[in-house]
Formats: sequence, C-alpha cells, structure tokens
Amino acid sequence: MDRISHEGVVESKDADLLRIKISQTSACAACKVSKHCNAMESKDKIVEIHDPNAAKKYKEGDDVVVYMPSSYGHKAVLWAFLVPFLLLVVTIFLLMYFVGDEGLAALGGVAVLIPYYGLLYLLRGKMAEEFVFSIKE
Repeated sequence: MDRISHEGVVESKDADLLRIKISQTSACAACKVSKHCNAMESKDKIVEIHDPNAAKKYKEGDDVVVYMPSSYGHKAVLWAFLVPFLLLVVTIFLLMYFVGDEGLAALGGVAVLIPYYGLLYLLRGKMAEEFVFSIKE
C-alpha cells in the first residue's frame, strides 16, 4: 500500500493524544540553489494522533514518522481542488449560456465557491475523522 509520510517531532501529548509538528517544505528544498533563492517556503503543521498506546510510548521532543494511505491524499485533492474547479467552470458556462454577461458569469463562478467552502468548513470535524494519520513503528 502506498503511503504519504512525513517526519515530525512530538510537540505535546495528553492521555490519548499526540500532537506532532511537521515542517512542510516546497519542492524547492531539494534544489541546490534554494539557499540563494527567495521562492523556497516552509510551513509548520500540527497533526493530531488519537492513540493511547502511542501517547504512552512517545514523549515530547521524540522524532517520529507519521503516515496516511495515499488514497487519502487523492480524496483531499478531489475535495479541495477538483470539485471547486468543476463548480466554477460549470457555473461560468451555465451563466454565460443563460445570461450572456461575462462579468456576471465570472462573479457567479466565484460566488458559488463561497457556500462550497463554507460547507467544507462545517464538515471539517467529519473530515478530520476520515483523514487519520498514524505513527510508523
């Protein structure tokens, strides 16, 4: 099974919860001239892992590798990029066909994304249950 994995550090822990800090770097990190370029970016993310056994096994500051199946990554790309892109394009074409005004079509295309991302925000808890990281032993 293909996996998406990241190296991280245990930032904090509770009884059954580990918070792992992951430093995400852009593809530029592997470039030899990245130290001389302003395009390189790095972001820290916190991943929560709910596992009582892992919380007992690791302590703050430990280096760990977290992973999730690559199919989760495909689902994330679908919900974050593909669906909104299709909504935008279909809305623009429908408004152009029925209304004929380019400005209104463009505005409608962007406006349709507001409720979509609002819905994603409201469903973030359900999605957090679905997209689960694990610790590589």
